[in-house]
Amino acid sequence: VECVSADTVIVAAPKLIAKHIVAGLPRDQSEAMSSYRYIPYLVTTLCFDGVVHDSCFDVNVPAPDVMADFTCGNWVIERGRGRRDGPNVLSCYMPQLEEDRGRLLDEAGVRALALRALERIDRWFPGAARRCREIQVRLRGHPMHASICGLITKWGPLARRSFGSIHFAGSDGLGQVSELAGALETGREAAAAALGALDAAARRRG
Repeated sequence: VECVSADTVIVAAPKLIAKHIVAGLPRDQSEAMSSYRYIPYLVTTLCFDGVVHDSCFDVNVPAPDVMADFTCGNWVIERGRGRRDGPNVLSCYMPQLEEDRGRLLDEAGVRALALRALERIDRWFPGAARRCREIQVRLRGHPMHASICGLITKWGPLARRSFGSIHFAGSDGLGQVSELAGALETGREAAAAALGALDAAARRRG
């Protein structure tokens, strides 16, 4: 698809993508979207045959390590009460230094990082490596943007400004921490603006 025509549109994509898919953006808005810096992010999902860890949803790693934290995918539904011999999924969140972004383009390097994550899990939960049946890797698992000067007060408001009947949302919309709350807030604002645009379009058609 090269072009979409509609009475209104919500673009809920990271700004590094939005600036390329919306034609005719004003210069100041395009520059604002280009001012974001995104953290190179690796998400390694470890799939186990049997429970390795399910006592909580998210475990933060306090010291600098190969991963910042890991989550238990099964916990959301089972909350530690599932079958002990059932499948267990742990997602390891592995932010990289900005200067190491190129590492995510090297398949061998990415595989090595994923295996390091498994080694850490095996150290904390002995025997985990023997139960691992599959490793899945996501590059830039979600768009974590860096907090930089001016993002909240200057670049963020400009980047999420509506462009005609095109409205912007996303976890990077407020310029604060990249999280669900920010995505929800900007999504609600964009939805309200989109409804207004639809109403205006209906009135124009008589």
